[in-house]
Amino acid sequence: MRTVKTLSNIGEAGFAHSLLEAAGLHPFLADEYSHGLGGGPSYTNSDMRLQVHEEEYEQALRVLTHGPDAEPLADLNSENA
Repeated sequence: MRTVKTLSNIGEAGFAHSLLEAAGLHPFLADEYSHGLGGGPSYTNSDMRLQVHEEEYEQALRVLTHGPDAEPLADLNSENA
């Protein structure tokens, strides 16, 4: 798994996760359950890591930048050939 983006807001993390799923990718939100655990002096507000499989990394970056309709990288490479 490779981290595509690190987020500190659970709403933004969920939106980005849904965006990748809508594009047919298989994201994983690491640290989702440890985000905001604790209380008092030991309170932790850790960031969450949005991750994808290595082979989906470049497309995930494109989707997060251009939206779920971003052209797959393979399509772009075939146009340049």
